[in-house]
Amino acid sequence: MMTKWIIASSALLVSSCMEQTSCVARGTLVLTPAGPRPIEELAVGDPIYSVFEETGELIETRVTVIQTAEREVGSIQVGSTELRLTTDHPVYCPVEKLYAPAGDWLLGKRTSLLTIEPEFGVQEVTATSKFSGVDTVFDITVEHELHNFVANSIVVHNKSLYMPWDAGPDAYIEPDQSTEDMNAADMSDPSDMSPDAADLGPTGTRGTCSDDEPCDSGECISFGTDDPATGWHTCKQPQEAAPGCGTIEDPDQCCQHTDCTESAGGSCVLGPIFYCGGAQPEFANVCIYDSCGSNADCSESEVCVPAGVFREPASRCVASTCETDADCTAGASPECNPFFDPCNRRFIGFHCTYESSECRSDTDCAANNYCTPGVDGQTSCEEFFPPP
Repeated sequence: MMTKWIIASSALLVSSCMEQTSCVARGTLVLTPAGPRPIEELAVGDPIYSVFEETGELIETRVTVIQTAEREVGSIQVGSTELRLTTDHPVYCPVEKLYAPAGDWLLGKRTSLLTIEPEFGVQEVTATSKFSGVDTVFDITVEHELHNFVANSIVVHNKSLYMPWDAGPDAYIEPDQSTEDMNAADMSDPSDMSPDAADLGPTGTRGTCSDDEPCDSGECISFGTDDPATGWHTCKQPQEAAPGCGTIEDPDQCCQHTDCTESAGGSCVLGPIFYCGGAQPEFANVCIYDSCGSNADCSESEVCVPAGVFREPASRCVASTCETDADCTAGASPECNPFFDPCNRRFIGFHCTYESSECRSDTDCAANNYCTPGVDGQTSCEEFFPPP
């Protein structure tokens, strides 16, 4: 069975491993052909093991990249084995056969892990701690296409140039893709993010869907203009509620949607939302509210982005320089395309691109670069530097 990446509710909570170097604390023992070695002692070129999740077969590979930083870590314990790691580090869930952020285990949303020693099999978590201090953390990239390794006998994923936490709810990237393939996917659900001519619907609609088929549990909608035929077609995903609670206690603002009553369209979601850089804020349920129902509720130079589109938990007005291709008149082959913040992948507006533009989307740029809009379609590929 092909393993999937799943983007759970914690997609809205934390930066990816790319955005802040992560993800396993010093002292973690990584399984190698020479036996377990502390992660801080590994060097580029050193041999380590990847593992086939279905069978437990170990595959010798080598370290190709190492990054390090100081970050807050939590801990997951299985019997006497403890793994300290950042909340965004991908861990394998053997029940659903997918990788998910460690925060899912820290929040109690998942309870099973895949371990290699003392024997290969599924183990239940016996204890967790959401905060286990601030420590030096290490992240490694491995050469093998499995892109995983064994940390304190637990199967986790390695660091890749682009990790999928910002891809949107229920989006996934197959882990056997190469780094170049992941860059082409641009951290995105193909139904939800940067456009490509090959992704346009068979009816020639703008966007990345023409019907509900690629949207899983969501629906294909048109937004950005009053005319559905000329709007941007993309998947709108159902809003995922925050974890429930019995009573509202600080820092939570709510336990359920009905607790959000300051205005209409209130939703209770797990925050922080679209986190990017700096000290990671505390997890908490927060109330958010729709700010628009259509473009008419926004200023003349803004479009209304519906809740559920591009991972937005509530509708909001976003500044844009175009709504349709017809608004772009400064060059040949005009396209009005969506652009995204390179750090947290939040939608930053529609802007014109032309045949002469350096890029029309991030997929036109090299790895670790992003496409930034410019005046009259003078876009450029810029290198992304993760925030401190």
